[in-house]
Order: sequence, then structure tokens, then C-alpha cells
Amino acid sequence: MQWTEQEPDFTCVPQNAIFATLPFPLPLLLSLRVQAEPIVLLERSVAGAIKAHLHMRNEEMGGLLVGQVARHQNGSLLIRIDNHVEADDFDSSSVSLAMNPSVWNAARAKVVDFHYVIGWYHSHPNLGAFFSGTDRATQRHFFREPHSIGLVIDPIRDEEAWFIGEGSLSLQPMNIFRY
Repeated sequence: MQWTEQEPDFTCVPQNAIFATLPFPLPLLLSLRVQAEPIVLLERSVAGAIKAHLHMRNEEMGGLLVGQVARHQNGSLLIRIDNHVEADDFDSSSVSLAMNPSVWNAARAKVVDFHYVIGWYHSHPNLGAFFSGTDRATQRHFFREPHSIGLVIDPIRDEEAWFIGEGSLSLQPMNIFRY
């Protein structure tokens, strides 16, 4: 067997590459943070598009989150979500969702210039925003990188909850910035 060195599939971008895209004074505020917890930066237009998508039906729906990842100067992760891919082919009910693998093909068109699939989102209509055991298994098996985001939204109750990494750790609202 011969080992061939390969370029990594995923690359963090420099912190300044993300800061350069943010409106003032957000980069200044973020540069002053001392907590080492992950920070999620979500474009308002993407947040609105995701909510509109999840309001379309009164059953579970979802898709993929696309963006960039950087390391903050304090060592924490900066995760910028600037696009999403709606799962158009899926089976669902009011309590379950199975996205067809075609969503990954659709994501390929948006995975350019150091943009990657960095997580997933789905709805829990009128059940509340929480990660079920099935959601945690999905996160553990398919979104296990330290920067992998899981977002669940209840579009009826207008609730959301954010999770990160293989262990589906909760992200606090103070670590989510919309711009």
C-alpha cells in the first residue's frame, strides 16, 4: 500500500476574511470577546429564507447550512452562515423528516471559495425547538465536526434552538449574531 498525501476537504479561512464581510461595528465587538465559546454569524436574508421555507408546510422540513469557518483570535470558532439549501425531495410527517440525498448534490453548487456545508436545519412544527434523540443521532453521524451546526425551528411557536458538534452541545442565544 502506498500513502498519497491529499489536501484537506475542509479549510478554515482567516478571521479577517469573515470580519471583512460584516457590517461595522460587529467585527469590533467580536474582536473584543474573551469567551472561548463558538460564535455563529447568520445573514438576516438567510435566516428569513429558512423561516419562509419552514412555514410552507405544517410538517417537518429541512435543508443544509452553507458557510465558512474561522478561528477567532481567542481560539473559539467563528461560523458564518451565508447560504442554505432547501431539501426539495423528502419524506416527512408532523414528527419526522427523511431528506433525499439529492440535497447534497444541490449543495455542491454552493460549496465554492472556501464555503462548505457546515450544518443542517429542520422544523418541529408546534412541538417546540429541541433536539430529539433522532436529531442527536443525525448530528453525531453526519455532522460530527467541531464546527457542525444543527438548527431546529418551531415555525408555529416561533422558537429556535442551536446545537454544535458531534455531542449536540447547546449554543446560547448570546452566541448567535444576525447581521
